[in-house]
Amino acid sequence: MTEIDDDTKAERVNKNRLKRNNRRVVLQAFRSTPILTVSEIADATGLSKPTVHRAAEFLRGRDLVHTAGKGASTDEGGKKPTLLTLNARYRHILTFQILAQGLLSGISDMQGKLLAESSVAFPYNTSLDTILAEMRKAAEAMTGELRIDYADFAGAVIGGHGIVDAARGVIEGSPCYPVWGTKVPFQRLVADLFPVPLPVFMDNSNRYSAYAEMRTGAARDRKSFLVMDGEAEGLGAGLVLDGVLWHGGHYMAGEIGHMIVDPTGSCVCHCGARGCLETVACVATLVRGAKDGFADHRDSLLFSRMQPGEVSFIDVYDVANAGDEFAQSLVDAQARWLAIGIVNVTLVADPDLVILQGPYARGGDYLLARLLHHMSQFAHPRLKRYPEVVYSRFGRERVLVGGSHYVADRFYSDESLYE
Repeated sequence: MTEIDDDTKAERVNKNRLKRNNRRVVLQAFRSTPILTVSEIADATGLSKPTVHRAAEFLRGRDLVHTAGKGASTDEGGKKPTLLTLNARYRHILTFQILAQGLLSGISDMQGKLLAESSVAFPYNTSLDTILAEMRKAAEAMTGELRIDYADFAGAVIGGHGIVDAARGVIEGSPCYPVWGTKVPFQRLVADLFPVPLPVFMDNSNRYSAYAEMRTGAARDRKSFLVMDGEAEGLGAGLVLDGVLWHGGHYMAGEIGHMIVDPTGSCVCHCGARGCLETVACVATLVRGAKDGFADHRDSLLFSRMQPGEVSFIDVYDVANAGDEFAQSLVDAQARWLAIGIVNVTLVADPDLVILQGPYARGGDYLLARLLHHMSQFAHPRLKRYPEVVYSRFGRERVLVGGSHYVADRFYSDESLYE
């Protein structure tokens, strides 16, 4: 008798597990295509229409899915199918990015769409207390604007600056905020800002940028890729290998800006080392080169439009794309250093795609052409293999978008949601 009872219990457990799995599969279909019919979900998932219908009804009952009117009839006519859509406002996600000299904050829905956004600039080496206070202020302002409560959040996410131990939510050290010291328990400090307990996630900003590309950007169909971002004086990267966001043994994977490429050069990095890649390849170096070259290149298109002190990296890229020889020499030098960095990463991690983000994404045809030229020169002499390079479509919101998708993925993986 005991054996029969145990068998019955095991069968019930298996059926419940199957139901939960079917509900999860159906919900994930909506995350890829927000509006679907039962037939379309069945075709996409391989589940039977009755199974999809039962799962969809469960999700509707939990308010995870809504009806969205009627679809078109088939060519044969007949009853119009009911359209179903993901309830992207089921929960919200609070997102922060610590910039080199500022804070970017946002609130996203469960599809990664930014519903509110704010930013504030800081001077170099702003205190930790000041930044935490600004984070609290931004959160209160945005929740008030959207009229939502903290209980409506699936979680909060922070794109940190510097070396971030994502497992513990600790900033090991941030070069632009040395006053913070080392091993800052940033994740816990942020969790304490909210009036109710919230799941809080934290990682280096560039990793969330990579996550944005993986979920909805240029790397959706790629398993191994690198994102490179050249904000101001720095150069950071996020690395995905075999579909996994890569951290490394000491959470330093992606810190390619501190790869030593010119050890005998004159440039000393803010990290204290000499010859880091970011000292020669960042956009600030591009702008300094333009200003320093004014005396010898007064006839450049750059200086027919503005004074040396007004030049930005966008101006240098634009004029280089217009054919100006001086601007092209500056961009070509930057492309050469970037190519050295990419080829070195390729020999270690072998990504098949590199995505240029931030200021680099404004480089246009000339930067891309020169970068590919130098990569072909530096690549393995016999194999001549190097990754494809493309520009990102994301703007400054990339970290917030990637972070929100990261939180949503973890929220939707919770078994209790499908009980």
